[in-house]
Order: sequence, then structure tokens, then C-alpha cells
Amino acid sequence: MRGFKRWVGSVWSVPATIIGKAYVAYVGCEYAGAFGDAFVYYPKDKRLKKKLELEALVIGQVVLMHEHPRQHRYNAVILKHAQKHVEHWMVFGVFTPIIRCVVRSLLKLLNNVDSVYDDPFEISARRHADQTIDIPGIRKRLSDASKRNKL
Repeated sequence: MRGFKRWVGSVWSVPATIIGKAYVAYVGCEYAGAFGDAFVYYPKDKRLKKKLELEALVIGQVVLMHEHPRQHRYNAVILKHAQKHVEHWMVFGVFTPIIRCVVRSLLKLLNNVDSVYDDPFEISARRHADQTIDIPGIRKRLSDASKRNKL
């Protein structure tokens, strides 16, 4: 996002960004810096790193990563993925969690679809980060087929 759209997106995501900043302050995180539109934090405490089961958590424009983005090469991919989710927050604002819940609920109703992996938000983030993009449900069908062949 650039120019006016970026400014509007930042304003639109302010309520969630405030919640995200309050959360990282509460759990005690170190500020890694601004990467594009994302304000990146990582845990100071090793115990908190163990509790954080996700590679990254995005709340508004705040990204809480498992470790500093420059610590490993793979963290750059995770950061790029998270930056796309920040863009989603800048487009949909405070409605982002609601929209994602509705989309995931609808995906759960479909057969052979992984509601998390096949989520359009996740697909666009993986595409942005040059990660593996799977045809919806193909992993599950292949896994089921391989289980049947082993029996």
C-alpha cells in the first residue's frame, strides 16, 4: 500500500493496533523495528518463546514473532507472510477477525477442505511470501489416499 491508501489503512487499523501494542507490552516483548507497515516485536523471555506456539501473531499492524526477524533466514519469510496479514488488517480493519471467522466457518462446511490452510487470507499471505500454495483440499485427499493404500 502506498500514499493515501496506506494512510487510510493505518487509521482504519488503529483500534486493533492499540490492542496489539497493549498485548506485547503486557507480555513483555522487545521492539525489533518497523518493517514496512508492520511494527515487529519478539519475546525477551525464553519461557514466553516456548509458550508462543505460532511463528507470528498479527494484531492490527503489530506483529509478534517467535524470535527477531533477522535471526534466521526463514524469519524473513515469516515476516513477509505476516506483512500480508498486516495489509489485510489495513483493508478490513476491525472487521478482519469477524470476516476470517465467517470464511473459516464456511470452509469447515465443505468436505476435504482444511479451514485454516485453505483460508483465502492464508493463501494470499503464502503467495506473497513465496511459500507453498496448495490446491484446496489436495493435501487431505492425498493423505487419505496414502492411508488407504497402506491398509
